[in-house]
Amino acid sequence: KCGATARAPPPRTRDFPPLMSASIILPLKGTKPAELSNALLSYYADVTKSRPPEAAAAAARTLDQVRERLSSIKALSDTTADAAATELLAYERQLAALARRLDNAGAALNVRFIWRDAFRPKQKVEKGDLDWERVCTLFNAAAALGYAASRAFRRGAQADAFKQLQRAAGCFAAAHDMVRPAIWGLDPRWEPASLSPDLGLEMLSALRDLMLAQAQHAFHQKAVDEGTSPSVRAKLAEQAALLFGAALRTLDSQELRDYVTEEGSLFKPADDSWLRRLRAAEARARAIAQEEAAAA
Repeated sequence: KCGATARAPPPRTRDFPPLMSASIILPLKGTKPAELSNALLSYYADVTKSRPPEAAAAAARTLDQVRERLSSIKALSDTTADAAATELLAYERQLAALARRLDNAGAALNVRFIWRDAFRPKQKVEKGDLDWERVCTLFNAAAALGYAASRAFRRGAQADAFKQLQRAAGCFAAAHDMVRPAIWGLDPRWEPASLSPDLGLEMLSALRDLMLAQAQHAFHQKAVDEGTSPSVRAKLAEQAALLFGAALRTLDSQELRDYVTEEGSLFKPADDSWLRRLRAAEARARAIAQEEAAAA
């Protein structure tokens, strides 16, 4: 209005290139069919000496259908990631409830669950208890949540991305907590050397840190959008850099570097782009932290 006192424009928020514009997406673990429903119904009949109620039989068949549907997902997309994450987590909860009602995590069912390594699909591991199925399902749920978070970040929904990445980290932490007691001790239930490398304790810890690092970055970007002070944003970015660094130290170690690098062939060089993206993410987060601190 004429005669009104001019106000100084608000300070401009620094725009940073988004770390998650090229998110570090995890591959899915593949699996083979498992006749879970028939095993459950046979077990019920053996234990109770009676025919299973129709409701129980229907529930067992539904469990098989869910597993078959989830195992048919070979790659994630913007249109499938959210639904896949939701159904994988629901399936894992059903397995957990079932395992609590059976001895030795369902080993008496005599079902062999065969799963491929996420990074080296030619490697397969099979085990005969529900905890193995749960651990592998949690891995895929984390991968789906990470993919969904990338989509949320791209559309500017940083709060949603943060929550999904936190849940993905929780999946890897839960898988780690299941694997550890199964391989430790004088008489481990699973031989440590029998695990596929993607489910080793160090690998699961590194993937948890990776998800937390991306979650921290999403939270930083949310703080940028909301105009939070540079000093607070600097701390958020520094924490993201530390978490990226923790994941990188493990994944770039002598034991795992070759494993996460895609094998080459006569006509194709080895592909270490996954590690290079992680190195770039750490460096960018650290640079953002330094710039934020300088502006504080």
